[in-house]
Amino acid sequence: MQERLKASKKLSFDFESGIAVGRVLGLFENYFGNINIIYDPKVDQDKEITIDTGFHNGLVTFEKVLHRANLQYQVVGPNTIKILPK
Repeated sequence: MQERLKASKKLSFDFESGIAVGRVLGLFENYFGNINIIYDPKVDQDKEITIDTGFHNGLVTFEKVLHRANLQYQVVGPNTIKILPK
């Protein structure tokens, strides 16, 4: 999973006016197509964050979003990532 994100084209997210965590992570699902993101019940998907990631591969951008939202991830299957609170 991480290798697939690392090998992606560079991308950037710039949401200085704020975006819900669930919405920005949904963009990853749409962008990569075959990634399923599930959430721990303690994760507030509606929490608003502001972020400007700069241009990086998918893995770095994904990790920057999670860091900004004080979240972490766990790969639970070949196409599934679970989002957890830190």
